[in-house]
Amino acid sequence: MAPLFILYGSATGNSEHIAKDLRDRFVKRLEQQEQQQSSPGSVGGKGVSGTFDSVICVEGNDFKKKCLPIWELPPADGTPPNSSSTNANNAAKARKHGILVITSTTGNADPPENISRFTRYLKRRTTSPQTFTNCSYAVLGLGDTNYDSFCATAKLVDRKIGELGGNRVKKLVCADEGTGTMEEVIDPWLDSILGVMELECSGSGSGVGDDIGDDGNDDAADNGKKEPAKEKDGKVAAEATDIDDATSGAGPNPSGNAAAPTATAATGTTVAEIENEEKKADTESATTATNGGTTTPESGILSAIRTLLT
Repeated sequence: MAPLFILYGSATGNSEHIAKDLRDRFVKRLEQQEQQQSSPGSVGGKGVSGTFDSVICVEGNDFKKKCLPIWELPPADGTPPNSSSTNANNAAKARKHGILVITSTTGNADPPENISRFTRYLKRRTTSPQTFTNCSYAVLGLGDTNYDSFCATAKLVDRKIGELGGNRVKKLVCADEGTGTMEEVIDPWLDSILGVMELECSGSGSGVGDDIGDDGNDDAADNGKKEPAKEKDGKVAAEATDIDDATSGAGPNPSGNAAAPTATAATGTTVAEIENEEKKADTESATTATNGGTTTPESGILSAIRTLLT
């Protein structure tokens, strides 16, 4: 057996409080399961008893020492996902480590400071795409729709863990403080998530949460595609760039504009680099001399401008 991991990113204490409440629920649940197992004639309680034997609840920044060495290996009594055994036909059916992430968003669509190292690790191009192959996970985001970048950190974490091999067991849930309905969203998640994780990590689940977004549909937060960049006052808001940029300090988030340039998902090329290449191509086309009455083909942008002027 292995521990259940609960990571939190909290600037004001709300996410930390929820994470520790969930930890306490797990401890109580584990005690109840142990009592049921020790009772004569017991048939077990709700969920899958014995999936987790303890809980590790830490700030996201503590992942490297307290979590990563365990995540890299399959559970001790499990079967590696790439095994040819009939007990592991695919990764979703193998026993998994369980990861629950609860985080808010702060500043300029930035992660809280105590989970910033974890989010930077997720975004690095050098991070192995198989980092979370042995893990199943679910994410709860706390946010406010009065700000432009609603639950940006939770969406980033949910998307990147999936891209790095994680098995999503429950769709991303985002609680909105702006509508005053946070408890209506958080309480059902807390009531159900431990049972879901026990079932899915035992190898008996169906992985029904895969590729499901926070609205129950395939969306940018969950299938590896970026959400459309938001633009305000001529600045592009990069909610979840793939470059390994340093995070800025916490503070009000009136616009959601990010200081770092947006990167393309496939190559990591920045918008500025793309624009420079286009300008360079236009300059070369404009200065190319004709030879034998045949002109070197112009770039698409310059050609379109010439057409409009003629």
